Amino acid sequence: MKKDLLSYLAVLLIFTLALPAAATAQEQEQQEQQQQTAEQSDEASQEKPKRTLMDLLREQIVGGLGAAIEILSRGSMETSGDWVTIRDDAQVSYRGTTVMADRISFNQATYELEAEGNVVLLTEGTRIGGDSMSFNLRESTGRIDHALVETGEGFILAGETLQKYGPDRYRIEHAQLTSCTQPTPHWLLRAALIDFQVKKAASLRHARFNVGKMPVFYTPWIRLPMNTERASGLLMPTWGTSDFHGFFFNTTYFWAINRSHDATVGFDHYEKRGFRYNAEYRNDLGNNNFTNTFINYIDDDLAGYARYEARFRARQALPLGFTATGDLQYLSDREYRRDFINRNVWYSPIYRRTGSLYTSFDVYSMSVGYKDTNRFVGSNKISSIRYTPTFDFRGREKRIFNLPVYYDFKTNYAFITTATLQRPSESEAFEETYTKSYHRLDLLGGLKAPITTFSPWLTFTPSFAVRHTDYSKRYSPSKDRIVNRRYTRRYYDVGGEVTGPVVSRIFGRPDQNATRFKHIIEPRLTYTWRSDIDKEERIIVVDS
Repeated sequence: MKKDLLSYLAVLLIFTLALPAAATAQEQEQQEQQQQTAEQSDEASQEKPKRTLMDLLREQIVGGLGAAIEILSRGSMETSGDWVTIRDDAQVSYRGTTVMADRISFNQATYELEAEGNVVLLTEGTRIGGDSMSFNLRESTGRIDHALVETGEGFILAGETLQKYGPDRYRIEHAQLTSCTQPTPHWLLRAALIDFQVKKAASLRHARFNVGKMPVFYTPWIRLPMNTERASGLLMPTWGTSDFHGFFFNTTYFWAINRSHDATVGFDHYEKRGFRYNAEYRNDLGNNNFTNTFINYIDDDLAGYARYEARFRARQALPLGFTATGDLQYLSDREYRRDFINRNVWYSPIYRRTGSLYTSFDVYSMSVGYKDTNRFVGSNKISSIRYTPTFDFRGREKRIFNLPVYYDFKTNYAFITTATLQRPSESEAFEETYTKSYHRLDLLGGLKAPITTFSPWLTFTPSFAVRHTDYSKRYSPSKDRIVNRRYTRRYYDVGGEVTGPVVSRIFGRPDQNATRFKHIIEPRLTYTWRSDIDKEERIIVVDS
């Protein structure tokens, strides 16, 4: 019993002595860990650069709709009830809208905001500056005094008071609008009131248009597009006076149908001539496919008859590599363009109607076409030359097998009609009074063989060509009429060309991020001998 008691007392004594030692060891271990953590933090602080915004106060408040309101400031931040007031480079952001100012007071319950000093509002790609502002972040509405607006499309607006009454709608009183960034804008619109919608349009009331500092005109109301995209609307009208027309006025409406199609319709009023109506339609279908058509028409009071000009142009790619083109022109009289397009030109008496279907493959091209060239030779007389149809097949220079010889050719067939159209007076239609038709087949082939063995800096190219043209009709010996007699023309061209020495230089260094230009001086000496052409004066010359 005594032994057990003694054993118990010995164990108790050992534990009593060991506990302080264990506690001391544990405390020492904790101190070493704390020292090691401090050393690591010191090393990390030495490695990282010191922050320049250490005095920045930042707070995030979760709004009622789950969106965070972020408040930033370099200065103080005070809270009084629901109001938070921040100073010195204050900033409040909510749902893509940011307000910056010297001092901002914000109500966490109502989302109302008051800002003073160097106020900036960034929203919807628009930057607005001012002296002071009252704003509701939740409704995105408010008022800015002495506002300056910069839109993402490059427009600049300014005014005494700006009211924001919608997500992208604004109203400015005693305002001005321009797209010039100079201290004195090249052009400026001043208005008593401007209502505008971002990326849409602006309506100006009592607007005055200034060029520099000089006022040019006044209008009680005008609507302008506020984006870089095409928009439907009235184009800028023009007016003036002249001895030829008297007072004249023009107005045009532009219709942006979609990104690829648009149209314009309008009228001109001439004091001495009446109303001239005009319309134009355009489209761009990509890959150089397009359609363009316009017409101008006037019942001319001064001339006493109807006058017009019309044109249709189109290009369209087709299957199997074919392309169709068309250009149709119509003109009422030879003085029309002089009277309504360019007074400095007496007249432009030529107009054409053409159409073609063509394709190309390798070095070859083929086309079938129609062409009608009309020339006014008098007020009531037209000389017409028609190709109905014309067929053309040609090949560019191509090497013959592995020989140093190249060939090219051109073939053309045309059914040509020369006609004269006359009318008794300007108010009546043209009628054909004389018509002659004939066939023409033209063949041209050539060979070339460039030789550079004589000199490394000179190239000598001998050439040979033959041309054969067959006409189904020809002029009479006196050239007073066309007779039904065949005429064949054949001639040969023999010659050569010496090219060189060629000197060239490239301007612009390769490391420069700019366009480089190559200048070439290439002297050429050419000699051609052509055989005689018998009775060349018998040819009916209608083109080249």
